[in-house]
Order: sequence, then structure tokens, then C-alpha cells
Amino acid sequence: MTLNKKVIWFEGMTLDPHHFQQMDRFHESRLNYWMREVTPYLWGISAITLEKDSLLNGQFQLTKLTGVMPDGMFFNMPESDPLPIPRNFSELFPPTQESLPVFLCIPADKPGGQNYQLKEGTIGHSFRYQLENIRINDENTGTDQREIAMARTNFQTIFGSESLEGMTYLKIAEIIRSPQGDFIENEDFIPACLSVQSSETLLGILRRLLELLNARSTALRTRRRQSTGGQLEADPKDLPLYWHLSSINMMIPVLNQYLTLGKFHPFQVYQLLLQLTGLLTTYSLDDGILPGDLSLYDHTNLGPLFRGIEKKIRRLLGDVVPQKHYISLPLEKQSESLYFCKIEDPALLKEARLFLVCQGEMLEKKPVNELPLKLRIASQEMIHEVLSTATRALNITYSTHPPAGVPSKPGVYYFKLEKQGPFWSAIEKSQDLAVYIPAEYQGVGVELIAVKS
Repeated sequence: MTLNKKVIWFEGMTLDPHHFQQMDRFHESRLNYWMREVTPYLWGISAITLEKDSLLNGQFQLTKLTGVMPDGMFFNMPESDPLPIPRNFSELFPPTQESLPVFLCIPADKPGGQNYQLKEGTIGHSFRYQLENIRINDENTGTDQREIAMARTNFQTIFGSESLEGMTYLKIAEIIRSPQGDFIENEDFIPACLSVQSSETLLGILRRLLELLNARSTALRTRRRQSTGGQLEADPKDLPLYWHLSSINMMIPVLNQYLTLGKFHPFQVYQLLLQLTGLLTTYSLDDGILPGDLSLYDHTNLGPLFRGIEKKIRRLLGDVVPQKHYISLPLEKQSESLYFCKIEDPALLKEARLFLVCQGEMLEKKPVNELPLKLRIASQEMIHEVLSTATRALNITYSTHPPAGVPSKPGVYYFKLEKQGPFWSAIEKSQDLAVYIPAEYQGVGVELIAVKS
């Protein structure tokens, strides 16, 4: 039988501590009930900070922890509640064990049992609270101090191999060993939390997804063709492209708000990612991802849950921008600076536009317009003469945007080969070309692509 019942107050009744304890229990139970019904999964951490140096030495020590226990108890350490006593864990973490779970625990509430230790000093393991006498002023006068008995919470840390019997507990961390054998926090672990900003790992997943969605949105927009009058041309074969773009653009501002403001529950964010995944399955030929098979929300398993949905979204978005308007022409490396390419299909030389695609840290450090002036492109037969005479060779120009139909990628630069002049005529005749990259640009990755008209 539950004891969460309202106290009846009447004139002449004898007042005992029981009455006030029951009044507290009644109001706390009502508050917890309404909060659970209105907002699901309203428990977990909101902020956590560990002492990293102590962790290296085999001691788990919290410096800040706020949140709500699964039974509804709020905690705010160290401002309102004392931090758990630091504990050594090295003997509980054998070398053969992959990870060591860490739980924040407090003795479970015992209706009708002893929850309080009514003496100060060392508190017993099984008491939920300990009496703590605190002197406070009368707020009407600011003086007239009185000693008030307060309830000091008895939070503890317990490790994975230890008993959790009789405890209300919340998994707050995992300890692993680094490749060097040091004790470190498992950054991939995401505890049950009250908002996405509570976990930097969770925020990282959302940032990567937002970057991916923005990149795909940009790539899809480049596929839209516009007439000279500025009117959008909608070819029926491009309708799937517009549906893809609509689905992605609908999600970007919402996900951006979740990420920027941060004060959103993981359940809300996962709902959005489920919706995005379901939309993307509409356009995908991948039968391995079906909307009815997507994982349900699991508040105690946020790490695998969010990494799983991220993986599915990445896989589905790979189908959104099919690379059907261009092909990659293999470049064979002859030396540190020289590449050869044999073009078997003469139609590519006549009908397609050729681009040299470059990426690398060196391009971030130098003006990108310098590279076309220093590159040399000619037929394989003519390249050595070009290099020995310092001839300019085939003209190439920097393209500020990827060609239509080519996905946009950060840190990638496109240079168009101009199909005119004697050097181009020689390339057409021999159906091959050579690319020379000066030594100062060594380390820059190069690719040759043919974009079909």
C-alpha cells in the first residue's frame, strides 16, 4: 500500500513529526508524478566535471555534478549537496577489463523506514540523509539566528563490480585505459542527461550531422539549373532532387536551433533525427534501412543510440547526391611532381569539361590563384619540352564553385582546363595529358574529373 496520501488537518489534533514527514511525501510524490507524466525521461545529469589529474592516479573525484536521479531527487553539487567522497578504483579495474562503469548512488527512499541519521559525524552507508545543524537568520530582521536541522544528502560513487542493492543509482561515467595504460574518462560514453548540452560527445554528433546536411544542401542547390531570366527550370527528371533538398532544408534550421541553444532534451532531438531518417528512406534504394526498423529511444543507452542514427543518416545521404554528371580520370604518378593520364574515350575530350581537383593544407596557406600560374599541363609527348623551356602550356583557371553536379566538399579547389590553343589540340590528338605540380605544392592531392554537359 502506498503512503503517498494527503494528511488531514483538524482542530485539536496532536502534531508529531510524522505529520510533516507525510506532508512532504505527499507533495513530493504529486510533483514527481506530474513531471513524469508531462515530460518523459525527466532524469539524468545536466552538468558534470571530473578531476582529470586524480583520475590518472586511480582516484575518481567529482568537482561538479548537477541533475535529477531516476526517483526524482534533484542534486546540485557542490552548491547545495556535498560531493561524494573521492574513491580509489585501481584495484577494482583489472587489466583484462575493458571499462569500469561509475554510478552516482543514494540509498533508496524507505517509506515507513529510517531514512535519516539524526546525529552529525560519519554517516552510515544505508541512510538517505544525515542531520546537519545550520544557523540561519530571521529574514524579517536579518538577525536573531536559530539553529535549524537540515537534511544533508548521502550521495556516493559506486563502481561496476560493487553491489547496487538498496540504492537509487545513475550511471555518470566510464573509465578506460589509454593506449599508454593511463586511466582516462571514456569520451564516447554519453550518460542519461537532461539536455544535449550536458554532453560534449552528443553535441559533437549533432555538429557533424548539421555540417553534413549543410554540405548536402549546398551540393543539391548547385544542381538546380537557372535560366538567364532568373526563372527556375524544373525538369521532371530533377523532381527527386527538389524533394531531397526540401527534406534536408526543412531539418537544418531546427537542428541548428537545438545545437545552438542546447537546452533541449535528447528525446526531442532524437525525434527530429528519426523524422529525417524516415524522410531520407523515401528516396533511397538501400533496403537495409527501413523506417519501421529504426531504434526506439533508450534514455540509458544514448551513445550507441545517437551514433547508430548518425551512421544511418550518413549512409542515406550518400544516395542524395549521386555522382552521375562526372567521372574520375585516373592519374598515374610518374614522379613526385609529374602525373600522366590516358583518356580512352575521345568523346570526353570533345563533349566534357575537364577539371583538376586539388586539396591539401598547402592550399590553405597560399593564395589559391597562384596555383594555376605554376601548374603545367600538356600532352605527355610535350610536357618535358614545356618544363625545359619554362613554357606556360595549357591555360587553366580557378573555379570559385564546384561544377554543377559535383558535390561540394570543404577544403577542395577546382581548376578548369581551357579547351583551346595548340596544347589542347595536342592533347586531343594523343588522347593523353601530363600534369606537373611544382615542389612547393608537394603533398597536395590531385584528381582529374570530366564533367558531362
